[in-house]
Parts: sequence; C-alpha cells; structure tokens
Amino acid sequence: VGKGGRVITAVRPLDSIPVFAKEGSAVILSNDRGNGCNNPHEIEARIYNGNGEFSLFEDCENAKAFTNFLLTKTESTQTVTLSVTGDPSVIPESRTVILRFPNIVIHHPADAALDLNQRVPTVTVLKNGIPCQARVRAYEEVGVTVKDFDPNAVYEITVCFKPLDAYHETLRSVTQRLQKMQGAFSVREKLLKMIKKKKPLDIVKGRIYLS
Repeated sequence: VGKGGRVITAVRPLDSIPVFAKEGSAVILSNDRGNGCNNPHEIEARIYNGNGEFSLFEDCENAKAFTNFLLTKTESTQTVTLSVTGDPSVIPESRTVILRFPNIVIHHPADAALDLNQRVPTVTVLKNGIPCQARVRAYEEVGVTVKDFDPNAVYEITVCFKPLDAYHETLRSVTQRLQKMQGAFSVREKLLKMIKKKKPLDIVKGRIYLS
C-alpha cells in the first residue's frame, strides 16, 4: 500500500483508469477465459522493478498452497524467484506462468522520435539452479513465459538491462503523451523540437497540459 497524503497528477484518456503500483510489487492476474472459480491454468504476473515479495494463495477443498514471488533488484538487473509452499497438488497441472516487466521496455514507441537506441536485455531462467527452456520476449515490454510450471521446483528469472536515467525516463513519458495528445500537428511538432533541444521538461509538460 502506498503512502497517503499526496496528490498525483495523471494524464489519461477518458476511457481508461490509471493504476499505480509500488516499487517491488507483483500484480497477479488470471489469463483463463470466463469467470470460473477454479485455480487458473495460466497466470500472468506484472513485475514492477524493485525489492519486494508477494504470495499468491490458492486452495482446493482442504489443501492450500502459496506461490511465492521474491523480487530482487540491482542497478542493472531484476530477478524474480518463484517457489511454492504448502500442498503442490493445488497447482493445476501444466500451468503456464507469464512474467511481464512494464519498467523494462526496449523499442519504446517514443524512442524513434528521440533517437534513443537501447541495448537488448539478456534473460536467464534457472530451474533448481539449472538453465531451463522459456519463451522470452525482449521487444518493447520484456516478457518471459514458463510452461509446465513445476510446483516442486524453484525458478529464478533474471533480466539484465541498461537502465535509463530519470531524465530520459521522463523524456519518454512526455514524448509518448505528446504523441497521443489531440492537437494540431504543428503544435505537436513544435513541442517535439523543444524536447529534442532539451528544454526544461516542466515547461514542455505544462504546454502539453494546456494543449
């Protein structure tokens, strides 16, 4: 839970709702179709860079199990350690676990306009300390898919990436907002030129709000 007593200005289209995630948090979703109450065969975890831990509780009759997500971050790596405690029979057979890393984005939609060239991250997936097969998506938002998840094993997924500094992260955000704003092309082009000339971002943000 984030700290209160703050006002956050978020610019979003009218048909969307902004959601804020704390550093080092994992947001777990079911990718199964429908609104069934069974334990899902496919889960998706959105991993937000940082240090933290989260446990997904599941049960079946009198059996209980926790799927544990331990997040560990260094300056250039984000690691997720997956393990299950409790009764492994609760976990559906042939479960698929998908990890998505919204904070590790290569070829961001704004990068072409900013002439930013990001190094493609490297991803390692270990099962009980031994490399195992997984599908890795390293274009735009980094994603890792582990099929046939073994609840009796410990998985360690590490993404090694070159982090952007705070200025360029903000630059990306402002440029993407500029690309989505509804306004005359000439106005957007003028603002983009200001960004490229490294004008103070607060001034550019203010002009985008006014537009």
